[in-house]
Amino acid sequence: MELPGWDEQCGRVNNGPGAGDSAGEEIPRRLRLPLLPRAVRVAAVLVVAGVIAYFSLVTNVRPAGSGPFFDKYAHAAGYTVLALTAAYATARLRDTPRRRLLLVVGGVAGYGLLVELLQAPLPGRQFSLLDQAANTLGALAVVGWLAVERRVRYRRVGVDDRRHETD
Repeated sequence: MELPGWDEQCGRVNNGPGAGDSAGEEIPRRLRLPLLPRAVRVAAVLVVAGVIAYFSLVTNVRPAGSGPFFDKYAHAAGYTVLALTAAYATARLRDTPRRRLLLVVGGVAGYGLLVELLQAPLPGRQFSLLDQAANTLGALAVVGWLAVERRVRYRRVGVDDRRHETD
């Protein structure tokens, strides 16, 4: 005999025998994540942007044996990380999803364009529309996270270690 309560294996509420559907009623789960202080989140965005600028403007790293599209994958991966970091930094704007999406994707893609323009006059570097397309594709990858994030509950942590949860 099953007792009423939470069934951990299938993530359903078990209301006991004779309480409706025998399989139980589906309950949405929430992933709980810490929400660091705003200054830390913004600093993380600046660090990721700085790493991208360094590898785009200062050094030219290409591993031996890398394929012909290595740089496009690197651009997409770097800008995906930047977009995810920016999305986390703007978690407090969840109640305005369109504005937030435009801010994150536009900001990240715009930063990619700025970096591409800064590369143009540098020796050994060039402006590339294909690189910018990879940057923008990386920025657009945040759309997947924003869809998943609706099921996330952030728990604020910080200096005074107050514990608040935000949907």
